Amino acid sequence: MATFTRIVYTSGPVAEVGAHMLALREHVSARLGSEVALWNVLFGEPVGTFAFTTRLDGIAGVQAMGASLADDADFAALVAKGADWSTGAPVDQMRDSLKGENTAGVPPVGSVATVTTAVMNGGKYGAAVTWGLEVAAMVEKITGMPVDLSMGSYGEMGQLAWIGGAADAATADAANAKISADAEYMAKLDGADGLFVPGSAHRRLAIRMG
Repeated sequence: MATFTRIVYTSGPVAEVGAHMLALREHVSARLGSEVALWNVLFGEPVGTFAFTTRLDGIAGVQAMGASLADDADFAALVAKGADWSTGAPVDQMRDSLKGENTAGVPPVGSVATVTTAVMNGGKYGAAVTWGLEVAAMVEKITGMPVDLSMGSYGEMGQLAWIGGAADAATADAANAKISADAEYMAKLDGADGLFVPGSAHRRLAIRMG
């Protein structure tokens, strides 16, 4: 199973756009018979960025999802309704976990996700993945919260993503404070020198709306 993400960029009245995105999430979840999570990206992307995420069986799962929605008039109407708020084409992503199958399930509404990405240097993939898994384990130990390490299947080659989850914003703040104050963690970051493309690191924070 892989994690499929569709990122949508919008501009418009916050309440109206948010309600529309929730309606779209609920319809697609019911149509597919599996849970789709809706995230509002608060930092690291333009204001009005949303992300839909779900677990799928690779490309075959994406094709099955597309076939299920292809002749859905209600879905088409929802997409058309949101066209006026769109500021650009949506972006699809597919990631595979490097820590094994995810058995934790979808985080509940109100959860906060921190997504940190970086692109590995050519010839350093093995060392970078090893370092990445060690960092994920270290953050889990410091914060007591799960951190997944995944690799993008398509798009920019060699991009790793650390995805950390927190129950709510206050818990996320407390976790960040613990990490920033941990000398061993800071020393571990120094060990990444040469493993990643300079300037490729990026961090986003999102909250689950539905």
